[in-house]
Amino acid sequence: MHRRSTALVAATGLALTGLVTMAPGASAAPKKVVVVKGLDNPRQLAWDERSGALVVAEAGRGGATCGEEGCFGATGSVSRIARPGSVGARARTILSGLYSSSAPDGSFATGADGADVRGRDLFTIVTGGSPDLPPSPGSDQAGFLLRSSLGRTTKLANITAYELANNPDGKQVESNPYATLALNSGRRVLVADAAANAVIAVNPRTGRRTLFHEWTPRKGRPEFVPTSLAEDSRGNIYVGGLGSERKGKAKVVQFSSRGERLRTWGNFTSVTGIDVDDSGVLYVSELFGGAEGFGQVVRVTASGRDKIAVPLPSGIAVDGDGNVYVAAWSVADRDGSPGGEESPPLKSGRILRVLF
Repeated sequence: MHRRSTALVAATGLALTGLVTMAPGASAAPKKVVVVKGLDNPRQLAWDERSGALVVAEAGRGGATCGEEGCFGATGSVSRIARPGSVGARARTILSGLYSSSAPDGSFATGADGADVRGRDLFTIVTGGSPDLPPSPGSDQAGFLLRSSLGRTTKLANITAYELANNPDGKQVESNPYATLALNSGRRVLVADAAANAVIAVNPRTGRRTLFHEWTPRKGRPEFVPTSLAEDSRGNIYVGGLGSERKGKAKVVQFSSRGERLRTWGNFTSVTGIDVDDSGVLYVSELFGGAEGFGQVVRVTASGRDKIAVPLPSGIAVDGDGNVYVAAWSVADRDGSPGGEESPPLKSGRILRVLF
């Protein structure tokens, strides 16, 4: 059974070098294969259980409406890779015209950052925006969890409005819904609101919103900043946090289906994607992890942690055969620019298949 997972972005201009590193004690270099190229800031990955296809949320590259805080437009999308393990796999757009905001060059984009599938329903979360941002195509979607079914897309729940009304962490009122997870039970869809430091549960039939968990910031400590979600075969929920982008301060927390905290893994850096395989092994994307801070994917087992360098990774998804798919170069736009005059040209966003 495939597991669904999600992922956040915090973009930067970095000079990235080698793509493969050796885990301590490893006898051979891990294998990495490019599955698909040419994606616009790929973020969350999820499995379509009916077909085995891989679904990819693409944050887009902003648009033609520009202001002091960037450029905005409807360039976000969701794509589907029918056979991700085959040679010549291709991504096909299944939902387009979604809100996106970015720097003028298309980097630092946020927008359609998360997507998941349950049955015939596609759930997509669109990152919230400040009320002061200029109106642009798709801007009315900002902060909403969307549901697409039978060719029709509707606004299921306003996640940003929940933060404005309730402010679960009791601190600054700010919303950045980033990841979504349709639970196996079919009774709830979870949304990780990074800026609100909370995970919100949504009834997929009524759109009713309730609090699943919140993290209250403490003075002098990095904020949790939930960015990614996953569910295991027992119905336990995993939440990954950015940890205020501080080295070694990010965490992954396991909850029961009722929201009881069960376990915590620490010492990660900028967690942006998580998944759990059928045997309970945890996989983590670290956007700025690794010795050089350029990104890596980590496999957490009872015997330790295995690591593979992956440039600016985000969403991650594991199949039943142990293949690990990860969204790489997740903050580069289609034209290959991550932002920053000193940055070398980068390849566009892509999906890699990794075998530990």
